[in-house]
Amino acid sequence: MATANKGKATITAGQTSVTVNFESNAFTTPPAVNISPNDNISVYLHEITNSYFICKINETLSSNLEINYAAIELST
Repeated sequence: MATANKGKATITAGQTSVTVNFESNAFTTPPAVNISPNDNISVYLHEITNSYFICKINETLSSNLEINYAAIELST
């Protein structure tokens, strides 16, 4: 059975990263994470753990950037 988590995160204007925390004990190992920004901006997954992930961009924005994400952990 797979464990999944999805949602939205926002990199606010003037910032270059956002940390997304999963619900406690959501994953036992780092999940696969898929991200999709709402604008044509390159967004990078900087770090993924079983409790959070960090998205980064290489530029400072003048407006907020919304990022949809889906994280899934396949059980073995």
